[in-house]
Amino acid sequence: MIGEHSLTPADFDRLAEILRREVGIELGETKQSLLLARLGSLMRTLGMDSYGQLADAIDQDPGGPLMLELVNRLSTNHTYFNREERHFLFLRESLLPFWRQQMLRGERKRFRIWSAACSTGEETYNIAMTIADETDLRGSCRVLGTDISSGAIEKARRGTYTPQALAKLSPSWRERYVRDVATGGEIVPQIREMVVFRRMNLIRERFPFRNSFDLVFCRNVLIYFHEELRARVVENLVRSVEPGGYLVVGHSETVDRNRFGLSYVQPGIYKVTGQLSGRTAR
Repeated sequence: MIGEHSLTPADFDRLAEILRREVGIELGETKQSLLLARLGSLMRTLGMDSYGQLADAIDQDPGGPLMLELVNRLSTNHTYFNREERHFLFLRESLLPFWRQQMLRGERKRFRIWSAACSTGEETYNIAMTIADETDLRGSCRVLGTDISSGAIEKARRGTYTPQALAKLSPSWRERYVRDVATGGEIVPQIREMVVFRRMNLIRERFPFRNSFDLVFCRNVLIYFHEELRARVVENLVRSVEPGGYLVVGHSETVDRNRFGLSYVQPGIYKVTGQLSGRTAR
């Protein structure tokens, strides 16, 4: 039976380094009890006698199912509908009217939005609902949601949430965009058809996109990365935004505007003004 004494300092350091190297998660020394709480049942299922055995197995196949399970169990998927609502108001009041004018002038036909680190999908659906309120733009916008956790992505794809989670939606959205099911409420097909969910690791060297985005949300995840990794992720995010597009981070997060060719708009919102090399044309 795996107990607390099975986690030696050396084993903890190995697992912490694996998480840091593979997915950018920083697991400080104070997180040993968290690791024990979240991995105990996994160790019993695997029949392993030490966390060193788990580290050995993951090192032998860092892209395999055990690594995925480790990430799923240790990722923090804390999110909710209408989190940092001012960002959605900016989309509704500033971006959507501007995009509409571009379409009327024949300058653009479609717009792409990326909800990076989307967790269980609330942010992604929030974006889609905001767009769906503007019926003339609904068919011109597509939203991609990505997250490192395969478990979170599967829940996002199901689009089913508890009554407590849905209580944060406005009554009008709850009526139009959610239908009742036994476990709570399910996002209606009209909204789910606007979004696509995929698993993705943000710390990869380059993101695998053919086209850039007009708007990227990457909120409340950069704070978990060390400084060097955070800078690399921000650079890759900026490379993924169309010149003149926008990057949205969490209210408590800041980025180096001069380094990445950004101008400040309001808390957490930056406009991409610089021209980074390596962009792919739309």
